[in-house]
Amino acid sequence: QLVAERLRGSTLVMIESNHDRDMLKVGPYPWSVKQRIASNLGHLSNDETARWIREDFDGEAEYLVLGHLSRHCNHPELARLSALQALDYHGSLFFRRAEERVRIALPDRASEWFEL
Repeated sequence: QLVAERLRGSTLVMIESNHDRDMLKVGPYPWSVKQRIASNLGHLSNDETARWIREDFDGEAEYLVLGHLSRHCNHPELARLSALQALDYHGSLFFRRAEERVRIALPDRASEWFEL
């Protein structure tokens, strides 16, 4: 809750959207690693990030950047779609031009430059 509170009013929010739960289940990692990733002390799944967007995101950021995507257990478009669907929960006036403002930080290259 403290993290969500501190992010309110931010100009840019970068939040982890590490894995798709179904892809993690069948992914290449040993079971112990999968358990750690999916635990409360692990990484945020696309679903958990979507929950944060629905429940705690204030919509004030110019950009919402999804980062730390797993190369093996996620796909950029799955993460993006999950975030966009969560934003739709609030209605079209909440985060206008969401298609343009939700960005993906890919794991194998530097992110784009954000002018704020």
